[in-house]
Amino acid sequence: MTAVFILDELLLAAKARGAIPQVTWDFTATRDSDTAPWTDSLTMSIPAGLSLLDLAPPPICSATSPKS
Repeated sequence: MTAVFILDELLLAAKARGAIPQVTWDFTATRDSDTAPWTDSLTMSIPAGLSLLDLAPPPICSATSPKS
């Protein structure tokens, strides 16, 4: 699995809970924003209770102002 697969799952779960209504993303667990397939692969474990912000370091989680 790719690191983005994990991030995508966490983002989808947070969105479903209503925790991040203003956050959008244009990648999927299998394709990047340019629709190219992710090429990284890793094995890892994530401790229960780890926050999304702790898991996704910048620039993945960077605050930007919405376009007007």
